[in-house]
Amino acid sequence: MKKKRFWKNAGLVALSGLMVGGAALAFTACGGTGDGRSDYELSVYIFCSTADSDPHRAICNSWAEKYSQEHADELGGNKITVDFQSEPKSDEYYRQLGNQLGTSDFPDIIYVSPSQVVSYAASGHILNLTDYITASQRRSSASAASGRTASASMARRGIF
Repeated sequence: MKKKRFWKNAGLVALSGLMVGGAALAFTACGGTGDGRSDYELSVYIFCSTADSDPHRAICNSWAEKYSQEHADELGGNKITVDFQSEPKSDEYYRQLGNQLGTSDFPDIIYVSPSQVVSYAASGHILNLTDYITASQRRSSASAASGRTASASMARRGIF
């Protein structure tokens, strides 16, 4: 049982990292002021236990900081920050997520269980990142998984 939980959490952490990295790639097309202020904020809302929330937050922030440093020229010297929110109860998570998706103000990065990906994609609430990740791999020769998704709010706001 512990092994299964470990792999589930490890998968969620990896997905969060790919999402932050994939979303950050999109920011390279945005203009910045160059004054070092955080013009780029990603909102992340995931389902995870209370005990896992702080490690997930730290990982997302670490990746955003690392990406900001490695791509400072592309970001105009601006940084990416992460507004990280989590919910430990699945029924409450999906209730709140449904409420958020019913408005025009929903998170950039969300957790969607594999069994729900198709319905969220069909409703236009998640975006397939495969082409963006593939393009990034060609540009930087970095290794990343394909077939990832991000909230359509990123597309709606012109991030993609």
